[in-house]
Amino acid sequence: MKALYLHPFTNYGFYRLFSEENSQSIFLDFLNSLPIFSSLALKKINIIPKEELPLSAAVKSTITHFHAINQANEHVIIAIQKAQLNFFKNLNGFFNDFPIWENPDSAIQFSSENISHIYCIGVLDFVFSENRVNPEYIYSQNCFPEIEVCSSSAHKIPYTFCYLEFPKFHLSADVLNSKLDIWLYLLKHLESMKEIPLSMQTPVFQRVFEIMDLGALTKDEMWAYEMSLKVFRDWNNIYQSTYENALNQARASHGK
Repeated sequence: MKALYLHPFTNYGFYRLFSEENSQSIFLDFLNSLPIFSSLALKKINIIPKEELPLSAAVKSTITHFHAINQANEHVIIAIQKAQLNFFKNLNGFFNDFPIWENPDSAIQFSSENISHIYCIGVLDFVFSENRVNPEYIYSQNCFPEIEVCSSSAHKIPYTFCYLEFPKFHLSADVLNSKLDIWLYLLKHLESMKEIPLSMQTPVFQRVFEIMDLGALTKDEMWAYEMSLKVFRDWNNIYQSTYENALNQARASHGK
């Protein structure tokens, strides 16, 4: 059946949903549904244009980033990762590819003095191999890592890392008990939705359906989305093929 809405895990869909100028209220609603912000609700956020993010070519090919600053001058970094990369769970490597320090080629200028807290949120379209037996689909960790700022000094910055493993989320539309449940269900099933569940008939979610309506795209927007969807599907095929090969090898080794 033909999809009615954009897939939010594509680069195009993700940016359209969360990082455009008219979608700030949607982004805030999603962030405030996360447990890491339960004690300090975000009220205002400034989304930094993706063109200004100093990202490596390797990261751009597998991870969709955007970056924002909240009312307390804390940095919020969101990433959708389509395939497992080992460095994603290694703090040193993780920080190397996130735009949180000064970069001479970037319009964004950061220093140790103006970073008060960093929140990194991973929206993962896969399950880490070491987590497959664990049914939990949301993880968070608070720490104070020493990271290099401006390549000249080490500065301890409060850091909160949260990631969501979407393949583990299996709740049906009639048992969504929290705002986070509703958001996770929406992000996982939006492309295939034919009817809007009662829990999503609110102004914020009505706006989501308007923004993500495939029928509202211009010809140029549709072309850009189809290219983004192709990349997304290609990565899914690569990941699935890699997973199946590893599974077959494991079965073969056990059968010897």
